[in-house]
Amino acid sequence: CIRVTQGRPEARDDARAHQDIALAHLRLGTVRLIIVGGGPGTGKSTLSQSLARDIEAQVLSTDDIRRELHQGGLIGGPAGTLQAGLYTPENVDRVYDEVCRRAKELLAGGHTVILDGTWRDPRHRRSAHEVADDLSVPVVEFVCTTTLDEAERRIAGRGPTSSDATAEMAAPLTPDLDDWVGAHRMDTSRPLSDSIAEAKQICCVGI
Repeated sequence: CIRVTQGRPEARDDARAHQDIALAHLRLGTVRLIIVGGGPGTGKSTLSQSLARDIEAQVLSTDDIRRELHQGGLIGGPAGTLQAGLYTPENVDRVYDEVCRRAKELLAGGHTVILDGTWRDPRHRRSAHEVADDLSVPVVEFVCTTTLDEAERRIAGRGPTSSDATAEMAAPLTPDLDDWVGAHRMDTSRPLSDSIAEAKQICCVGI
C-alpha cells in the first residue's frame, strides 16, 4: 500500500478492509451447484433454505418438484410407501431428472443452485455432477446426519410441508455414507447457526 510507505500505517487496515469486501463479493458472485442430501428429518431442507438466504442461492427441492409433477399429472400414485405409488423407481427418476433439468437452466442463468433431497442414489448424484461439468461450475456436497430417534421425532412434530416422508421412512431413505465419497458430513443435531457457518466456509474454500 503506497500510503503505508508514505508514513500512514493506519492505511494498512483500510486496505485489508477493502480487500475483504472485494473477496466477499467475489465469493458471493461465484456460481456453484450445492447438493444437500440426507434422510428425512435430518434437517436438510432447513439447512438448504437458511444457506440459500445467506449466499443468495436458488433452492430446488425434490419434495416440491415431486408435488408439482403429481399435481400436473406427470407422475401418479399414493404417497408414503417406498418402491410404490409416488415412490416407484420410475417416478423417483422422473423427479431427479426434472431437478437436474431446472438446475441446469438456473446455473446457465448465473444463479447458484442448492439441490435439496435425499440424493441417496449414486446415479442421481452423477447426473447432478454432469450438469455442473457441462457448465464448468464447482460442486459442493453436504450430507446431513442426526440420530434416527431425533429424525423420527422431527418428522412426527412437523407441521404441513411438501414432504410425504413418514417416521417409518427415515431409516430406509438415509443415504449410505460410505458410498457417498466427497460429501461433507453435517451434524444437524447442533445449533443451526453452526451448520450454516460451516457450510458457508466450505462453499468458499479455494475462492
